[in-house]
Amino acid sequence: MDEITAALAGIRSRLDSLASINVTNILIPGGPQERYHAIIEEAYVALGLVETEIDVLRAELEHQHARLDEARDAALAGATQEQPSKKPLARPFDVYLKTLDVLKQSGQMPEEQE
Repeated sequence: MDEITAALAGIRSRLDSLASINVTNILIPGGPQERYHAIIEEAYVALGLVETEIDVLRAELEHQHARLDEARDAALAGATQEQPSKKPLARPFDVYLKTLDVLKQSGQMPEEQE
Protein backbone atom coordinates (compact mmCIF):
# COMPACT_ATOMS: atom_id res chain seq x y z
CA MET A 1 0.00 0.00 0.00
CA ASP A 2 2.95 2.31 0.63
CA GLU A 3 4.00 1.85 -3.01
CA ILE A 4 0.58 3.02 -4.17
CA THR A 5 0.62 6.02 -1.85
CA ALA A 6 4.10 6.93 -3.09
CA ALA A 7 3.06 6.43 -6.72
CA LEU A 8 0.01 8.67 -6.27
CA ALA A 9 2.12 11.35 -4.58
CA GLY A 10 4.63 11.10 -7.43
CA ILE A 11 1.88 11.49 -10.03
CA ARG A 12 0.50 14.55 -8.21
CA SER A 13 3.96 16.08 -7.93
CA ARG A 14 4.66 15.54 -11.61
CA LEU A 15 1.26 16.94 -12.57
CA ASP A 16 2.01 20.04 -10.47
CA SER A 17 5.33 20.43 -12.29
CA LEU A 18 3.64 20.04 -15.66
CA ALA A 19 0.88 22.50 -14.69
CA SER A 20 3.50 25.13 -13.86
CA ILE A 21 4.80 25.05 -17.42
CA ASN A 22 3.14 27.52 -19.78
CA VAL A 23 3.78 29.52 -22.93
CA THR A 24 5.78 32.18 -21.12
CA ASN A 25 8.30 29.81 -19.49
CA ILE A 26 8.44 26.77 -21.79
CA LEU A 27 11.49 28.05 -23.67
CA ILE A 28 13.44 29.46 -20.68
CA PRO A 29 16.60 27.39 -20.07
CA GLY A 30 16.67 25.36 -16.83
CA GLY A 31 13.73 24.14 -14.75
CA PRO A 32 11.04 21.59 -15.45
CA GLN A 33 10.22 22.92 -18.91
CA GLU A 34 13.49 21.47 -20.25
CA ARG A 35 12.54 17.98 -19.17
CA TYR A 36 8.75 17.92 -19.42
CA HIS A 37 8.81 14.83 -21.65
CA ALA A 38 10.76 12.95 -18.97
CA ILE A 39 8.30 14.19 -16.31
CA ILE A 40 5.40 12.90 -18.41
CA GLU A 41 7.07 9.50 -18.83
CA GLU A 42 7.74 9.26 -15.07
CA ALA A 43 4.10 10.08 -14.37
CA TYR A 44 2.94 7.38 -16.80
CA VAL A 45 5.22 4.79 -15.13
CA ALA A 46 3.78 5.68 -11.71
CA LEU A 47 0.26 5.58 -13.14
CA GLY A 48 0.98 2.13 -14.56
CA LEU A 49 1.86 0.87 -11.07
CA VAL A 50 -1.41 2.22 -9.69
CA GLU A 51 -3.42 0.73 -12.56
CA THR A 52 -1.78 -2.67 -12.06
CA GLU A 53 -2.66 -2.65 -8.36
CA ILE A 54 -6.23 -1.60 -9.19
CA ASP A 55 -6.50 -4.49 -11.66
CA VAL A 56 -5.35 -6.91 -8.95
CA LEU A 57 -7.88 -5.47 -6.49
CA ARG A 58 -10.66 -5.60 -9.12
CA ALA A 59 -9.91 -9.26 -9.85
CA GLU A 60 -9.98 -10.11 -6.13
CA LEU A 61 -13.25 -8.21 -5.64
CA GLU A 62 -14.86 -9.97 -8.62
CA HIS A 63 -13.68 -13.33 -7.29
CA GLN A 64 -15.13 -12.67 -3.82
CA HIS A 65 -18.37 -11.38 -5.33
CA ALA A 66 -18.81 -14.52 -7.45
CA ARG A 67 -17.82 -16.80 -4.56
CA LEU A 68 -20.33 -15.23 -2.19
CA ASP A 69 -23.11 -15.22 -4.80
CA GLU A 70 -22.54 -18.94 -5.33
CA ALA A 71 -22.53 -19.60 -1.58
CA ARG A 72 -25.76 -17.63 -1.14
CA ASP A 73 -27.43 -19.43 -4.04
CA ALA A 74 -26.39 -22.82 -2.67
CA ALA A 75 -27.64 -21.91 0.81
CA LEU A 76 -30.96 -20.69 -0.58
CA ALA A 77 -31.37 -23.81 -2.69
CA GLY A 78 -30.70 -25.98 0.36
CA ALA A 79 -33.07 -23.97 2.52
CA THR A 80 -35.93 -24.22 0.05
CA GLN A 81 -35.47 -27.99 -0.31
CA GLU A 82 -35.59 -28.44 3.48
CA GLN A 83 -38.79 -26.44 4.00
CA PRO A 84 -42.11 -28.20 3.58
CA SER A 85 -44.16 -26.87 0.73
CA LYS A 86 -46.61 -24.22 1.81
CA LYS A 87 -50.22 -24.16 0.74
CA PRO A 88 -50.95 -21.18 -1.44
CA LEU A 89 -52.95 -18.48 0.29
CA ALA A 90 -56.64 -18.54 -0.49
CA ARG A 91 -58.07 -15.60 -2.31
CA PRO A 92 -60.80 -13.72 -0.40
CA PHE A 93 -63.54 -14.54 -2.92
CA ASP A 94 -62.67 -18.24 -2.76
CA VAL A 95 -62.94 -18.12 1.03
CA TYR A 96 -66.34 -16.40 0.70
CA LEU A 97 -67.65 -19.09 -1.67
CA LYS A 98 -66.40 -21.92 0.54
CA THR A 99 -68.04 -20.30 3.58
CA LEU A 100 -71.34 -20.07 1.70
CA ASP A 101 -71.12 -23.76 0.77
CA VAL A 102 -70.42 -24.77 4.37
CA LEU A 103 -73.34 -22.66 5.63
CA LYS A 104 -75.67 -24.15 3.02
CA GLN A 105 -74.59 -27.70 3.84
CA SER A 106 -75.04 -27.15 7.56
CA GLY A 107 -78.54 -25.79 7.02
CA GLN A 108 -77.70 -22.40 8.45
CA MET A 109 -78.38 -20.76 5.15
CA PRO A 110 -81.37 -21.54 2.96
CA GLU A 111 -80.80 -22.82 -0.54
CA GLU A 112 -81.38 -20.35 -3.33
CA GLN A 113 -84.86 -20.40 -4.72
CA GLU A 114 -85.38 -20.21 -8.45
